Amino acid sequence: MEFSLDRGTATYQIQAYEPGCITVSGEKIAHSILILAEHLISPWEPGSLELMKAEDIERILTFKPEVVIIGTGHKMQRPSLEVLRPLIDQNIGFEIMDTKAACRTYTLLMSEDRKVAALLIL
Repeated sequence: MEFSLDRGTATYQIQAYEPGCITVSGEKIAHSILILAEHLISPWEPGSLELMKAEDIERILTFKPEVVIIGTGHKMQRPSLEVLRPLIDQNIGFEIMDTKAACRTYTLLMSEDRKVAALLIL
């Protein structure tokens, strides 16, 4: 699935998603990532929902996002409350969805100049 061209000023923009691959600013990426308008952490470790810990979410908070989008792979899965606790404790909004929907949501929020972080698991 390709996304419409965004004329925003973000350094890192998602241009396309297909199962197992995300195209970010012209680069095809085949592993989990953390993306913000001005930051890309690639690969994102631990790389899977099953291995994710609260400490992994705490690392996202260093970027001070308004909202965090978590793409959980080809289907939506819920991380444990223990993993999400850093977001809850800091009153940071978050949405959990499959990675395809997370890519679309990140692109939309980023185009609105929102301070959004997307953790995208492949």
